Amino acid sequence: MIDDLFLLHEVVFPEYLNIKEKLVYAFYAIILLFIFVKTIKVIKTTEFVILLSAIGFFALSIVSDIGDHSYAISRLEDVFKIVGVATWFTYFIRLCMREVNSIVRLSSAN
Repeated sequence: MIDDLFLLHEVVFPEYLNIKEKLVYAFYAIILLFIFVKTIKVIKTTEFVILLSAIGFFALSIVSDIGDHSYAISRLEDVFKIVGVATWFTYFIRLCMREVNSIVRLSSAN
């Protein structure tokens, strides 16, 4: 979200820091992979299919951003991004609800 808000991969990195957009995406992918490797045990205990769907939609957004920049493709990129955000949000809300419910069950059992 910070990247989109401040146009980091589109303006800041390429125009002010001379870092190509594809390199920024590669860096983001490496960070994502590192986080996944470090948290895979926890992720496996969750509804990770929702998370994978979100990542898939974000990937589609990136692919459509790299290619043709016509109006239709630009709108498609936005749709993929919005659906990615919605599924990502859904994943974390469901995860938070699961954790809150387990705490409530533990406290009511005592």
